[in-house]
Amino acid sequence: MKELIGAVSALALMGAAGMALGNEATGKIQSVDEEQMTLILDSGETFTFAEGLSIEGLEEGTEVEVAYEERDGQLMATAIEPVEVARVEEAEEAAEAAEDEPEEAAD
Repeated sequence: MKELIGAVSALALMGAAGMALGNEATGKIQSVDEEQMTLILDSGETFTFAEGLSIEGLEEGTEVEVAYEERDGQLMATAIEPVEVARVEEAEEAAEAAEDEPEEAAD
């Protein structure tokens, strides 16, 4: 279990930089086609995987955030991470930002 969490966390960290750039979509995976290298969300959006993007562990029904770019009329997924991982990362970043803020001086 720890290995799975570690692998998902590593995937999320690798994709975090990509999530900050370009467009994002969130939804549940409707289908993944390894042969065609495509992912379809429940919204009907279809993404083609960018070269080198791992699809390992992506399963139907998993809620994900997809960072993508539009290339030649196609939506090219550049990073994919489970929403739960993204929410944990956002909470950690918010906590770190709050710790870094200087405390207001008491009157």
